[in-house]
Amino acid sequence: MTTIVLVRHGQTEWNRDGRFRGRSDVALDPVGRAQAQACARRIAAGWRPSAVYSSPLSRAVHTAQPIAEQQGLKVSVRQHLIDLNFGDWEGLKLSEARLRWPDLVDGWLGDPGSVRPPRGEGLETLRERALAEVRSLARAHAEETIVVVSHDALNRVLVLAALDAPLGAFFRVGQDTAAINVLSVDEQGIVVEVVNDTCHLQPASSQETPDAR
Repeated sequence: MTTIVLVRHGQTEWNRDGRFRGRSDVALDPVGRAQAQACARRIAAGWRPSAVYSSPLSRAVHTAQPIAEQQGLKVSVRQHLIDLNFGDWEGLKLSEARLRWPDLVDGWLGDPGSVRPPRGEGLETLRERALAEVRSLARAHAEETIVVVSHDALNRVLVLAALDAPLGAFFRVGQDTAAINVLSVDEQGIVVEVVNDTCHLQPASSQETPDAR
């Protein structure tokens, strides 16, 4: 059994504004940096990870770095932990995207598993690479605890996959900025132990716009 402490990166300006982020390399804002430190303290108090892995995007790396430093570790970047590619929607607010692609955006909100953003990536593809990466890391760290810092969409699809839930339930999984999730992984599958724990974030609370996707 491998324990994976799965962390969403801290807050960015685009989280506050409710913009699609995806592969755009948006930096942590001051709240996000405080959230990263709070995550590091919480993980140090509860776990002794043997490794810290991160998406290559700076908002994830800079969330992972304080966690790794608390443990005397270095951050290992994994390309397959990168966020969903939102294609032409990146940088846009939901309302702005709806003006150009009304049917597609309504489909995303109603049945996200059936929609692929223009020149972007669908959730099924994201789920396949996320599961492959998690299984690979679990094999490399059998009977160990590791930290994985990634993104809203990737974390949600992992939770759904563990529960055998459809991708259409994507928005039924809470995933706040700097949230901590805990997964147990073995050859039998993935068990969800904790989802969207944000108790460590007070007073570094999120200002994310509710309709941010």
